[in-house]
Amino acid sequence: MSFTLFYAPGSIATIPHVLLEEMGVPYQLRRLDPPGDPSIVQDSQTGNPTGRVPALADDNMAIFETGAILLHLASKPEAKDFAPACGTAECAKFLQWLFYLITTTQPTVLEYVHPEWWTHNRDEQAKLRKRAASRLSIQCNLLEAHVSDGSFLFQGYSVLDIYLTELARWSADLSSPIWSWKKLGRIVEATRQRPAFKRMLQQQSLIWPGETDPKATQRVRFMDWWS
Repeated sequence: MSFTLFYAPGSIATIPHVLLEEMGVPYQLRRLDPPGDPSIVQDSQTGNPTGRVPALADDNMAIFETGAILLHLASKPEAKDFAPACGTAECAKFLQWLFYLITTTQPTVLEYVHPEWWTHNRDEQAKLRKRAASRLSIQCNLLEAHVSDGSFLFQGYSVLDIYLTELARWSADLSSPIWSWKKLGRIVEATRQRPAFKRMLQQQSLIWPGETDPKATQRVRFMDWWS
């Protein structure tokens, strides 16, 4: 078993990166930065026809799309503690909230952070950001009502905690970041203090909002070429 994670610093690749660290398996990181690496689409190692990160090479198999990568890694014995067993009621709830974070909360945060991806009109951008902030508040209320106290699932720490914490890092510029909610804040704080999460930040030269590190890139980097 040999993993290679293709990533860009601060992108959504941070999430499978943390999971690989949690699993304790050997892996390699390969940084891809178009236009610095214009061969990404043709790169046979990524196996990624979209030309976006993250992509994961597992021996001779390549996978793209963050959700697919996470589920693939979660199927490994080394990740058995980070997702419920497939086919159980707990797994159904895990998948439900994983897809909610991917398809609902993540796009909302991105709409606030990068309204220019939707429109170049400044007035429209301001409206998009306002609506996104309102929707995120509603979504956080929903999450707050359904998460456990200290971890997303009642069974304990899982991939969902990693996903939520990374979205929280992106939400830092909102007047009410994701960690503003009591239970969500406890999940985020517990997760970001884990050694695996700290190693990811260090390896990608990132810092947590509000902290300082002269060696790190302070601002979150967002790109329209990751998935």
